[in-house]
Amino acid sequence: MRDLLRMLLVAAAVLLLGAVAWRLIFGADDLAPLTVERVDGDVVLIGTSGVQPATPGMVLERSERITTEAGGRAVLGIGEETRLVLHAASTLRVLGQDEEGVRVELEGGRVQATVRPGSGAVGVLTDGREVRATDASFSVGLTEEGTTIVEDNVGEIELRGFGELTSLNPGQRVIAMPDAAPQLDIVPDSLLLQVEWPEQVKTRASTVTIRGRTDPGARVRVRGGEGEVTALADPDGGFELQIALAEGVNDLDLAAVDALGQEQQVSWTITRDSTAPPATFEIP
Repeated sequence: MRDLLRMLLVAAAVLLLGAVAWRLIFGADDLAPLTVERVDGDVVLIGTSGVQPATPGMVLERSERITTEAGGRAVLGIGEETRLVLHAASTLRVLGQDEEGVRVELEGGRVQATVRPGSGAVGVLTDGREVRATDASFSVGLTEEGTTIVEDNVGEIELRGFGELTSLNPGQRVIAMPDAAPQLDIVPDSLLLQVEWPEQVKTRASTVTIRGRTDPGARVRVRGGEGEVTALADPDGGFELQIALAEGVNDLDLAAVDALGQEQQVSWTITRDSTAPPATFEIP
């Protein structure tokens, strides 16, 4: 009995060592590294060697960051089919890569991912949340204020840290704002923007208040009058802005932009005439 137990222990140890050796020899090496494939505009790599322009062929190592400036764009690849497209004004940090796949953190901006079997899973983290897939296409956006949007285009994706939501199917999206429950709905054809302009088109007032509704967490901006004001849509999508008016005709341009860079614009004109009407007196 003792000899049989000894043989079983030896066999188990051999199998364990064999599995570890197989993973070390074949496992991690089978996965292609995360590599810069294409660069458009200003894109920099921040790593152990400092800050340098990103160029095709660079391999991204653990803890390195790639940042696209305004107007910049970078395409990252893993193997022949998996691609990550980092859009303008975005930063991506490499968390690590092992036999299961690669994990990156989107620190701001937006990234589109196309993940295919054979390259392992791709996990994209944003502010404590994670989107993970092995065979799917999806987009992730993160605003400066911490709002995350995830849209699923093809295949099922796994969600972690989105409350009760654990997955998305094609055509679905989730919007997660800080201190608010994540909201699930369908991917819209365009960004929602409904504006309640004041009824009057001529006023003596020095300011005007504009209200409306757009997607939760979207940034709303009004330009014109005496300058520019911005606001964030609340968890219900509502917003309110007050802008100072210049004397005379004021052409106001209102735009809403969400975490994925989708934008809608509308315009409106109001005239301010603060000149008091001339006084008239009757002489008896």
